[in-house]
Amino acid sequence: MSFLNSIQNQSKKHTTPFTHWEYNDALTDGAIQEIVTADIPDVSKHDLNYDGTRAIDGGAAEFREGIASGGEAIKFRCFITKENSNKFPNLTNFIKVKSTKLKKNNS
Repeated sequence: MSFLNSIQNQSKKHTTPFTHWEYNDALTDGAIQEIVTADIPDVSKHDLNYDGTRAIDGGAAEFREGIASGGEAIKFRCFITKENSNKFPNLTNFIKVKSTKLKKNNS
């Protein structure tokens, strides 16, 4: 199922504890496998106040103070770049398809 089709036909809106949507079958199995196997350090092996959030630091501003790049948290994220895109063919294709569609819609 395509991402757009998933949003239009398989999404479920939730309002608790905040407004958010749940998508069903938005990514291919290949894309999910690339995410699962991405080489990201195990946060539990580092001396961090990790509460399970994306911020990794419990949201404390001191952790990132003066660091526009994201500070220490950046070590625990994996970004798809031109240099590593060959390791993520499914996600790279997803990005290319979505950006092509966005360009067409904005023309």
